[in-house]
Amino acid sequence: MKLDLVENLSALIPKIIQSIETSTVLYEHSQAEKYLEKSFEVLYYLLQSSQEVKMRFCSEKVLKNGFVKFIRKTINEPSPITLNIVKRFIKIVQILTQTPQVFNVSL
Repeated sequence: MKLDLVENLSALIPKIIQSIETSTVLYEHSQAEKYLEKSFEVLYYLLQSSQEVKMRFCSEKVLKNGFVKFIRKTINEPSPITLNIVKRFIKIVQILTQTPQVFNVSL
């Protein structure tokens, strides 16, 4: 269940961000930001729970086609939300690099 939750949260976060950036109603914008905060909190907790969860997060589906794709698409014209996501992504990478066996590097 934790493994699927990591993938679902990682797919959901870009949709929440898009909702924040396109929302014209202040209440919706505020609610989406709170939901984004909670999503990242759950993601941090899950990534610290097991090696298997970290491996799932580092899969191409989640990492490359999720977070990296979003950051590449928005980094040239970063909004405050994008900058917040980049900071959070760096924190996630820090969590992941505390266990060197997570990344499969072939030279």
